[in-house]
Amino acid sequence: MTEVALRNLCKTYPGADKAVVDDISLHIKSGSLTALLGPSGSGKSTILKMIAGLLFPTSGDILVGGHSVLSLPPEKRDIVLIFQDNLLFPYLSVAENIGFGLRMRRRPKAEIADAVHAIMNLMQIRGLEKRKPFELSGGQQQRVALARALVLRPRLLLLDEPFSNLDASLRLEMQSLLKELHRETGTTMLFVTHDQSEAVRLADRIALIFHGQLRQYDAPDAFYNRPHDRSVAEFFGGRNFIDGTLKEDHFECALGHLKMPADTPSHGSILTFRPENIIIGETSSATNRITAILEGRQFLGERTILHLRCGPAMFEAYSSPLAAASYVIGQPLSVCLPPDSLWLLP
Repeated sequence: MTEVALRNLCKTYPGADKAVVDDISLHIKSGSLTALLGPSGSGKSTILKMIAGLLFPTSGDILVGGHSVLSLPPEKRDIVLIFQDNLLFPYLSVAENIGFGLRMRRRPKAEIADAVHAIMNLMQIRGLEKRKPFELSGGQQQRVALARALVLRPRLLLLDEPFSNLDASLRLEMQSLLKELHRETGTTMLFVTHDQSEAVRLADRIALIFHGQLRQYDAPDAFYNRPHDRSVAEFFGGRNFIDGTLKEDHFECALGHLKMPADTPSHGSILTFRPENIIIGETSSATNRITAILEGRQFLGERTILHLRCGPAMFEAYSSPLAAASYVIGQPLSVCLPPDSLWLLP
Protein backbone atom coordinates (compact mmCIF):
# COMPACT_ATOMS: atom_id res chain seq x y z
CA MET A 1 0.00 0.00 0.00
CA THR A 2 1.47 3.36 -1.05
CA GLU A 3 -0.50 6.08 0.61
CA VAL A 4 1.16 9.47 0.90
CA ALA A 5 0.81 11.94 3.76
CA LEU A 6 2.10 15.50 3.88
CA ARG A 7 2.15 16.84 7.43
CA ASN A 8 2.39 20.60 7.94
CA LEU A 9 4.82 20.80 5.03
CA CYS A 10 6.65 24.12 4.65
CA LYS A 11 9.38 25.40 2.35
CA THR A 12 10.97 28.83 2.64
CA TYR A 13 14.04 29.74 0.63
CA PRO A 14 16.85 31.69 2.35
CA GLY A 15 16.21 35.44 2.21
CA ALA A 16 12.57 35.02 1.13
CA ASP A 17 9.80 36.93 2.91
CA LYS A 18 7.12 34.29 2.33
CA ALA A 19 6.99 30.52 2.30
CA VAL A 20 6.73 28.88 -1.12
CA VAL A 21 4.85 26.03 0.53
CA ASP A 22 2.95 27.13 3.62
CA ASP A 23 1.82 24.49 6.15
CA ILE A 24 0.23 22.03 3.73
CA SER A 25 -1.25 18.77 5.01
CA LEU A 26 -2.64 16.17 2.60
CA HIS A 27 -3.55 12.50 2.68
CA ILE A 28 -3.34 10.74 -0.68
CA LYS A 29 -4.92 7.29 -0.86
CA SER A 30 -2.97 4.33 -2.17
CA GLY A 31 -3.65 3.69 -5.86
CA SER A 32 -5.25 7.10 -6.42
CA LEU A 33 -4.60 9.64 -9.16
CA THR A 34 -4.34 13.06 -7.51
CA ALA A 35 -3.84 16.51 -9.03
CA LEU A 36 -1.96 19.43 -7.51
CA LEU A 37 -3.71 22.33 -9.22
CA GLY A 38 -3.05 26.04 -9.07
CA PRO A 39 -1.66 29.05 -10.93
CA SER A 40 2.02 29.34 -11.77
CA GLY A 41 4.22 30.05 -8.77
CA SER A 42 1.84 28.54 -6.21
CA GLY A 43 4.32 25.93 -4.95
CA LYS A 44 3.01 22.84 -6.75
CA SER A 45 6.30 21.75 -8.33
CA THR A 46 8.16 22.49 -5.09
CA ILE A 47 5.92 19.96 -3.33
CA LEU A 48 6.74 17.30 -5.93
CA LYS A 49 10.47 17.96 -5.61
CA MET A 50 10.28 17.64 -1.83
CA ILE A 51 8.43 14.32 -2.11
CA ALA A 52 11.02 13.08 -4.63
CA GLY A 53 13.90 14.18 -2.40
CA LEU A 54 15.29 16.88 -4.70
CA LEU A 55 14.47 19.57 -2.13
CA PHE A 56 14.38 19.36 1.66
CA PRO A 57 11.44 20.94 3.49
CA THR A 58 12.00 23.75 5.97
CA SER A 59 9.62 21.98 8.34
CA GLY A 60 6.98 19.28 8.33
CA ASP A 61 7.13 15.66 7.25
CA ILE A 62 6.50 13.46 4.22
CA LEU A 63 5.26 9.91 4.76
CA VAL A 64 5.10 7.31 2.00
CA GLY A 65 3.60 3.97 2.90
CA GLY A 66 3.29 5.12 6.50
CA HIS A 67 6.99 5.92 6.97
CA SER A 68 8.86 9.22 6.78
CA VAL A 69 11.14 9.50 3.75
CA LEU A 70 12.98 12.66 4.83
CA SER A 71 16.08 10.72 5.86
CA LEU A 72 16.22 8.82 2.56
CA PRO A 73 18.15 10.07 -0.51
CA PRO A 74 16.14 10.27 -3.75
CA GLU A 75 17.43 6.95 -5.12
CA LYS A 76 16.25 5.09 -2.00
CA ARG A 77 12.67 6.41 -2.01
CA ASP A 78 11.37 4.24 -4.88
CA ILE A 79 9.71 7.34 -6.32
CA VAL A 80 9.95 8.45 -9.95
CA LEU A 81 9.48 12.08 -11.07
CA ILE A 82 8.72 12.94 -14.70
CA PHE A 83 9.44 16.57 -15.57
CA GLN A 84 7.75 18.84 -18.10
CA ASP A 85 10.68 18.14 -20.46
CA ASN A 86 10.93 14.38 -20.86
CA LEU A 87 14.78 14.38 -20.60
CA LEU A 88 15.36 11.31 -22.76
CA PHE A 89 18.98 10.38 -23.42
CA PRO A 90 19.51 11.60 -27.02
CA TYR A 91 22.09 8.99 -28.06
CA LEU A 92 20.31 5.97 -26.61
CA SER A 93 17.63 4.08 -28.51
CA VAL A 94 14.06 3.90 -27.28
CA ALA A 95 14.62 0.45 -25.79
CA GLU A 96 17.86 1.59 -24.14
CA ASN A 97 16.15 4.67 -22.69
CA ILE A 98 13.34 2.58 -21.23
CA GLY A 99 15.70 -0.01 -19.75
CA PHE A 100 18.23 2.49 -18.39
CA GLY A 101 16.91 2.53 -14.83
CA LEU A 102 16.83 -1.26 -14.65
CA ARG A 103 20.43 -1.43 -15.86
CA MET A 104 21.43 1.03 -13.14
CA ARG A 105 19.83 -1.38 -10.67
CA ARG A 106 21.95 -4.17 -12.16
CA ARG A 107 19.01 -6.32 -13.16
CA PRO A 108 19.72 -9.35 -15.42
CA LYS A 109 19.67 -8.66 -19.17
CA ALA A 110 16.87 -11.14 -19.82
CA GLU A 111 14.72 -9.54 -17.13
CA ILE A 112 15.36 -6.08 -18.59
CA ALA A 113 14.45 -7.24 -22.10
CA ASP A 114 11.21 -8.83 -20.89
CA ALA A 115 10.25 -5.76 -18.85
CA VAL A 116 10.98 -3.37 -21.74
CA HIS A 117 8.99 -5.55 -24.14
CA ALA A 118 6.00 -5.65 -21.77
CA ILE A 119 5.93 -1.91 -21.05
CA MET A 120 6.29 -1.03 -24.74
CA ASN A 121 3.26 -3.19 -25.49
CA LEU A 122 1.33 -1.44 -22.74
CA MET A 123 2.39 1.98 -24.06
CA GLN A 124 1.57 1.00 -27.67
CA ILE A 125 5.06 1.88 -28.95
CA ARG A 126 6.18 -1.51 -30.26
CA GLY A 127 8.34 -1.15 -33.36
CA LEU A 128 10.16 1.94 -32.09
CA GLU A 129 12.81 0.02 -30.12
CA LYS A 130 15.79 1.07 -32.22
CA ARG A 131 14.82 4.68 -32.89
CA LYS A 132 16.55 7.62 -31.26
CA PRO A 133 14.51 10.31 -29.45
CA PHE A 134 15.02 12.86 -32.27
CA GLU A 135 13.26 10.43 -34.63
CA LEU A 136 10.10 10.45 -32.52
CA SER A 137 7.10 12.76 -32.41
CA GLY A 138 6.32 14.71 -29.25
CA GLY A 139 3.65 12.22 -28.26
CA GLN A 140 5.95 9.26 -28.84
CA GLN A 141 8.67 10.88 -26.73
CA GLN A 142 6.19 11.36 -23.90
CA ARG A 143 5.14 7.72 -24.14
CA VAL A 144 8.79 6.65 -23.90
CA ALA A 145 9.27 8.87 -20.84
CA LEU A 146 6.24 7.29 -19.17
CA ALA A 147 7.46 3.81 -20.11
CA ARG A 148 10.91 4.54 -18.64
CA ALA A 149 9.24 5.53 -15.37
CA LEU A 150 6.67 2.73 -15.14
CA VAL A 151 9.10 -0.07 -16.07
CA LEU A 152 10.72 0.51 -12.66
CA ARG A 153 7.39 -0.28 -10.95
CA PRO A 154 7.77 2.67 -8.55
CA ARG A 155 5.54 2.83 -5.52
CA LEU A 156 4.80 6.46 -6.38
CA LEU A 157 4.85 8.25 -9.75
CA LEU A 158 5.12 12.05 -9.78
CA LEU A 159 4.41 14.06 -12.95
CA ASP A 160 5.25 17.76 -13.26
CA GLU A 161 3.00 19.21 -16.01
CA PRO A 162 3.95 16.31 -18.33
CA PHE A 163 1.70 17.32 -21.23
CA SER A 164 2.02 21.11 -21.24
CA ASN A 165 4.36 21.15 -24.26
CA LEU A 166 1.96 19.16 -26.45
CA ASP A 167 -0.67 20.56 -28.79
CA ALA A 168 -4.33 20.35 -27.77
CA SER A 169 -5.32 17.15 -29.60
CA LEU A 170 -2.17 15.29 -28.55
CA ARG A 171 -2.62 16.49 -24.97
CA LEU A 172 -6.09 14.91 -24.88
CA GLU A 173 -4.68 11.68 -26.29
CA MET A 174 -1.95 11.52 -23.64
CA GLN A 175 -4.41 12.33 -20.87
CA SER A 176 -6.54 9.37 -21.94
CA LEU A 177 -3.43 7.19 -22.04
CA LEU A 178 -2.38 8.22 -18.52
CA LYS A 179 -5.87 7.45 -17.21
CA GLU A 180 -5.72 4.01 -18.83
CA LEU A 181 -2.20 3.36 -17.48
CA HIS A 182 -3.36 4.26 -14.00
CA ARG A 183 -6.26 1.85 -14.31
CA GLU A 184 -3.96 -0.92 -15.64
CA THR A 185 -1.10 -0.53 -13.14
CA GLY A 186 -2.82 0.74 -9.99
CA THR A 187 0.22 2.94 -9.31
CA THR A 188 -0.28 5.84 -6.92
CA MET A 189 0.16 8.95 -9.07
CA LEU A 190 0.44 12.64 -8.20
CA PHE A 191 0.58 15.19 -11.00
CA VAL A 192 0.98 18.95 -11.22
CA THR A 193 -1.10 21.06 -13.58
CA HIS A 194 -2.39 24.62 -13.92
CA ASP A 195 -5.18 23.45 -16.27
CA GLN A 196 -8.54 22.99 -14.51
CA SER A 197 -9.98 20.84 -17.30
CA GLU A 198 -6.97 18.49 -17.19
CA ALA A 199 -7.26 18.11 -13.43
CA VAL A 200 -10.99 17.39 -13.64
CA ARG A 201 -10.56 14.96 -16.53
CA LEU A 202 -7.84 12.89 -14.85
CA ALA A 203 -7.90 13.15 -11.08
CA ASP A 204 -9.79 11.23 -8.43
CA ARG A 205 -9.17 14.17 -6.10
CA ILE A 206 -7.78 17.68 -6.60
CA ALA A 207 -5.66 19.72 -4.19
CA LEU A 208 -6.10 23.38 -5.12
CA ILE A 209 -3.17 25.54 -4.04
CA PHE A 210 -2.96 29.34 -4.02
CA HIS A 211 0.18 31.16 -2.87
CA GLY A 212 1.59 28.04 -1.25
CA GLN A 213 -1.57 27.33 0.77
CA LEU A 214 -4.09 24.53 0.34
CA ARG A 215 -7.50 26.08 -0.39
CA GLN A 216 -9.58 22.98 -1.07
CA TYR A 217 -8.94 19.23 -1.34
CA ASP A 218 -11.90 17.44 -2.82
CA ALA A 219 -13.44 15.39 -5.60
CA PRO A 220 -13.53 17.28 -8.94
CA ASP A 221 -17.27 17.94 -8.93
CA ALA A 222 -17.10 19.65 -5.51
CA PHE A 223 -15.07 22.52 -6.97
CA TYR A 224 -17.97 23.29 -9.32
CA ASN A 225 -20.91 22.59 -7.05
CA ARG A 226 -19.58 23.18 -3.52
CA PRO A 227 -16.57 25.55 -3.65
CA HIS A 228 -15.15 26.63 -0.29
CA ASP A 229 -14.92 30.33 -1.16
CA ARG A 230 -15.21 32.84 -3.97
CA SER A 231 -11.60 32.53 -5.14
CA VAL A 232 -12.06 28.77 -5.59
CA ALA A 233 -15.32 29.29 -7.47
CA GLU A 234 -13.76 31.91 -9.76
CA PHE A 235 -10.74 29.70 -10.51
CA PHE A 236 -13.16 27.06 -11.78
CA GLY A 237 -15.06 29.49 -13.97
CA GLY A 238 -17.69 30.71 -11.52
CA ARG A 239 -19.28 33.91 -12.85
CA ASN A 240 -22.42 34.50 -10.82
CA PHE A 241 -22.14 36.02 -7.32
CA ILE A 242 -25.06 37.81 -5.66
CA ASP A 243 -25.19 39.21 -2.12
CA GLY A 244 -28.12 38.52 0.14
CA THR A 245 -29.31 37.05 3.42
CA LEU A 246 -30.10 33.46 4.35
CA LYS A 247 -33.38 33.07 6.24
CA GLU A 248 -33.97 29.46 7.27
CA ASP A 249 -34.12 27.49 4.00
CA HIS A 250 -34.46 30.50 1.66
CA PHE A 251 -32.05 33.15 0.43
CA GLU A 252 -33.33 36.70 -0.02
CA CYS A 253 -31.53 38.70 -2.69
CA ALA A 254 -32.11 40.81 -5.79
CA LEU A 255 -33.29 37.71 -7.66
CA GLY A 256 -36.08 37.11 -5.16
CA HIS A 257 -36.86 34.62 -2.39
CA LEU A 258 -34.92 31.51 -3.47
CA LYS A 259 -35.27 28.03 -2.02
CA MET A 260 -31.87 26.58 -1.06
CA PRO A 261 -30.64 22.96 -0.83
CA ALA A 262 -30.72 21.17 2.52
CA ASP A 263 -26.92 21.23 2.95
CA THR A 264 -26.61 25.01 2.52
CA PRO A 265 -23.91 26.51 4.79
CA SER A 266 -25.52 28.61 7.52
CA HIS A 267 -22.74 31.21 7.45
CA GLY A 268 -22.95 32.09 3.75
CA SER A 269 -23.90 35.52 2.44
CA ILE A 270 -22.97 35.28 -1.27
CA LEU A 271 -25.13 33.23 -3.62
CA THR A 272 -23.33 31.46 -6.46
CA PHE A 273 -24.60 29.22 -9.25
CA ARG A 274 -23.10 27.87 -12.46
CA PRO A 275 -24.22 29.32 -15.82
CA GLU A 276 -24.67 25.79 -17.21
CA ASN A 277 -27.17 24.85 -14.48
CA ILE A 278 -29.67 27.61 -15.26
CA ILE A 279 -32.78 26.46 -17.11
CA ILE A 280 -34.08 28.90 -19.74
CA GLY A 281 -37.74 28.68 -20.77
CA GLU A 282 -40.84 27.10 -19.33
CA THR A 283 -40.35 23.95 -17.25
CA SER A 284 -42.61 21.73 -15.19
CA SER A 285 -41.01 23.05 -11.99
CA ALA A 286 -42.06 26.39 -10.56
CA THR A 287 -39.40 26.37 -7.83
CA ASN A 288 -37.10 29.40 -8.03
CA ARG A 289 -38.61 30.63 -11.27
CA ILE A 290 -37.80 34.26 -12.06
CA THR A 291 -38.09 36.59 -15.04
CA ALA A 292 -34.88 38.10 -16.40
CA ILE A 293 -34.21 40.54 -19.22
CA LEU A 294 -31.75 39.52 -21.94
CA GLU A 295 -29.13 42.29 -22.02
CA GLY A 296 -26.69 40.66 -24.45
CA ARG A 297 -25.24 37.42 -25.73
CA GLN A 298 -21.80 36.11 -26.64
CA PHE A 299 -21.28 33.26 -29.13
CA LEU A 300 -18.54 30.81 -28.06
CA GLY A 301 -18.95 28.09 -30.65
CA GLU A 302 -20.46 25.13 -28.82
CA ARG A 303 -22.47 27.41 -26.53
CA THR A 304 -23.68 30.99 -26.17
CA ILE A 305 -23.41 33.10 -23.01
CA LEU A 306 -26.60 34.98 -22.18
CA HIS A 307 -26.15 38.18 -20.14
CA LEU A 308 -29.27 38.51 -18.00
CA ARG A 309 -30.63 41.14 -15.61
CA CYS A 310 -33.16 40.71 -12.83
CA GLY A 311 -33.74 44.01 -11.09
CA PRO A 312 -30.29 45.41 -10.20
CA ALA A 313 -28.60 41.99 -10.40
CA MET A 314 -26.67 40.82 -13.47
CA PHE A 315 -25.88 37.15 -14.08
CA GLU A 316 -24.95 34.78 -16.90
CA ALA A 317 -26.45 31.60 -18.29
CA TYR A 318 -25.38 29.20 -21.03
CA SER A 319 -27.62 28.32 -23.94
CA SER A 320 -27.28 26.30 -27.10
CA PRO A 321 -26.43 28.60 -30.05
CA LEU A 322 -29.60 27.48 -31.84
CA ALA A 323 -31.87 28.45 -28.95
CA ALA A 324 -29.96 31.67 -28.24
CA ALA A 325 -30.40 32.81 -31.84
CA SER A 326 -34.17 32.90 -31.31
CA TYR A 327 -33.95 35.30 -28.36
CA VAL A 328 -34.23 39.07 -28.84
CA ILE A 329 -32.16 41.58 -26.88
CA GLY A 330 -34.44 43.21 -24.32
CA GLN A 331 -36.75 40.20 -24.27
CA PRO A 332 -37.94 38.90 -20.88
CA LEU A 333 -37.02 35.24 -20.38
CA SER A 334 -38.40 32.72 -17.92
CA VAL A 335 -35.47 31.42 -15.88
CA CYS A 336 -35.37 28.57 -13.37
CA LEU A 337 -32.64 28.22 -10.74
CA PRO A 338 -32.89 24.62 -9.41
CA PRO A 339 -32.30 24.60 -5.63
CA ASP A 340 -29.64 21.88 -5.89
CA SER A 341 -27.62 24.14 -8.22
CA LEU A 342 -27.37 26.95 -5.64
CA TRP A 343 -24.61 27.37 -3.08
CA LEU A 344 -23.61 29.97 -0.50
CA LEU A 345 -20.11 31.33 -0.02
CA PRO A 346 -18.76 33.14 3.05
